[in-house]
Amino acid sequence: MNLVVSVPPSLLAAQARSATRRLAGTLEATARSEPEELSRVVAALRLLADDVAEVLPALQRLLEDGLLGGRIERRGHPVGAAVDAVTAVGHALGQARADARSIADGLASAGVVLQGLAAAAEEQPG
Repeated sequence: MNLVVSVPPSLLAAQARSATRRLAGTLEATARSEPEELSRVVAALRLLADDVAEVLPALQRLLEDGLLGGRIERRGHPVGAAVDAVTAVGHALGQARADARSIADGLASAGVVLQGLAAAAEEQPG
C-alpha cells in the first residue's frame, strides 16, 4: 500500500528556513574543526541556491495565473492594485533568482578553494 502524505508548500518552506538557521548555528564550529565537512556544506548550499532559483519562476507563474484567473484579490483595492502587487512580487522574484544564481556561482568557487585548502591541510605533517 502506497500512502502519500501531502505536505503543504508553506510547511516545507518553513522547514527549509529552520534547517538553514540550524546550519548557521553550527557552521562556525564546523568550519574550524572539519574543513572537509565545510566543503560539503558549501557544495550542498550551492545546490540549494540552484533549487531556489528554479522554484521562484514557478511561484511567479502561480501568482500571475491566480491574478488572471480571479483567485487573487485584494479586498478593498481595485484590480490595478492587485496587478501592481503581483508585478512587484514578480520583479522581486526575478531579482532573487538572479541573486540565487550568483550565490551558487560564488559557492562553487568557494568549494574549489576549500577543496584545495583541505588537500593542503592533509599534506601538512600533523
